[in-house]
Amino acid sequence: MTTVDHVFVGRLNGQNAGGWARTLQSPAEPVAHTYRDADLAPWVDRVRSLSQEAAEVHVLVGTAPPDAALAGAKALAEAVEAADEAEARWGYVP
Repeated sequence: MTTVDHVFVGRLNGQNAGGWARTLQSPAEPVAHTYRDADLAPWVDRVRSLSQEAAEVHVLVGTAPPDAALAGAKALAEAVEAADEAEARWGYVP
């Protein structure tokens, strides 16, 4: 994670722990992962908290294949937005 001049940049690198031991077979294997909602849930509060401190928050999702990265990024953005909307409506996130 990096914060410079009120800009936060973080990166999610996949969760394929077993793949890190086999990096000689394929450089993509360690990051071959499809994020589930449960994987992203801890990041929702982190991103929301960081958005209180930084003017811009960017989270890069580095997974293979590329469509899994896009899906993970979209799911995280939607979860953060839903939490923001819930808090605005109810005063807390259920």
